[in-house]
Parts: sequence; structure tokens; C-alpha cells
Amino acid sequence: MVVVPDGRFEMGSPVSEAGRDSDEGPVHTVTVPARLAVGRYPVTRGEYQRFIAAKGARPAGCTVLKNGIFTPDPETDWSKPGFEQTDTHPVTCVSWQDARDYAAWLAETTGKPYRLLTEAEWEYAARGGTTTPWFWGTDPGVACQHANLADRVALAKVGIGGADVLSCEDGFAFTSPVTQFPANGFRLYDMAGNLFQWVADCYRPDYSGASGVATESRAEANCSARLIRGGAWTSPVRQARSGSRVWEHPEHRGFNIGFRVARDLNLEARHR
Repeated sequence: MVVVPDGRFEMGSPVSEAGRDSDEGPVHTVTVPARLAVGRYPVTRGEYQRFIAAKGARPAGCTVLKNGIFTPDPETDWSKPGFEQTDTHPVTCVSWQDARDYAAWLAETTGKPYRLLTEAEWEYAARGGTTTPWFWGTDPGVACQHANLADRVALAKVGIGGADVLSCEDGFAFTSPVTQFPANGFRLYDMAGNLFQWVADCYRPDYSGASGVATESRAEANCSARLIRGGAWTSPVRQARSGSRVWEHPEHRGFNIGFRVARDLNLEARHR
């Protein structure tokens, strides 16, 4: 875990930002009222395996790419997502509820208040103190030096196509082990690329009426769409922008989606 400082930031993307979608505004000021511990990298396969050993198997089935088309495959799951992984790779093929259950188990096991990040906390952490489209700056042409995204290797291996595929090579056809690319300004790894990350919030089509406090999540108990942030090894570079938003059904398990956890330090202090 890494301690992310309290602070304020401008959430969302300005209308002038290339690649921006309409759901990334309006830009609004958000306060992060207290320090927060955030996973240095996404939950790994090895970490998730301990949860499975304690709580039992999850349902099989994961959506994978076949001939360039996302297709449900009942023969795949977190332990066999369709490509090789080690315990140092981020776990994938997990649903929103799987991620929530892992955080709850971790809280129960450690006695610490672990949970998913709110969407606002996630973006604050992803920006790492920057205001540029990507944490590394404004140049998408250097993305392969900073993130595992859809590149020529992924194109050759699984048929990812389109004009958005990077012409460079990031060195990985599928997921990469965590910490393979530079950390952002808050010393967090893989906030851009490798795997999308579930956050707590329900999806809304824009930020109208959004809270100005990062800890206040729009995470109703039941909603048909949850947010995934950060982009993945299957993603164009525009989806790795800090302000980019993507939604998915909460029961969905995809081989390009994982998660990371947070821990409330202020709650810990009160319970000591």
C-alpha cells in the first residue's frame, strides 16, 4: 500500500482534450479530505489465489477476444484467462462483486478497513498530482514507455485492430507483471494500462450533480452499470487518459479487467 495525500484536484477532462468523451465533464473541483492508503499495484493473481483458497471457487466463464471480437468463453476464469500468467501478474476475469468480496475478505482477515476506491479517489490517485491527459504528460507517442496498451504485439497475437493501435511495442502481448512500467507521481503502478480497474461507483452519463468530496461515492447497492477505469492491454491510448471513463455490467468478467484496493487511514486511527 502507498499513502496518497489529501488534497484537491479538477476531476474530468476539458472539452479541448483530444479523445475526450462527453461523459468526462463537466470538470469540477473535488476535495480528498484525508490521506488514503492505495494499493501500490492492482491485486495480483497470487494475492487473489489466497482469497479463493479461503472462500471457495468463483463461477467459471470470462469474456475473451476471439478473432478480434469480445466473446464469452465458459472454459476460462481467473486461473486460466486464455494466456499465461504468474502470481506477479494482476488478476483478471473478476466481476465487480468478486472485487468487492475480496476487499471484504481482506478487511475481515486483517481487521483493517479495506474497500474499493470511489471513482473520484481513483482519478485523483491516477493523476498523481498532474493535470495532463496522461500521468506522463501530453504525448501519446511515448505510451509504450509508460503503459501496457494495445500495440503491434497485441495486434498480432489476438487480432486487436483499428486506427487506435499503437505503432510502438510495449513488450507484452497480454498482461504484464505489476511494476514493469514507471510509477506515477504518487508512486502507484499500472494506473494506466495493463488492466481496467473496477471502482465502487455506479456509472452516470456525466458529472452533473457529482459530489465535491472524493470519499462520497455514487455507489448504490443495485445498478446496471459500474465503472472501470484506466485502460487495459486491449485498449487504445485514449482510454489510458486519467479522465477516461468506461462502464461495464457488474456481473461481467472480462480478461482485461482487474481491480485494486484502498484502506481508510482515518478509520484505522479512530479504532486504535
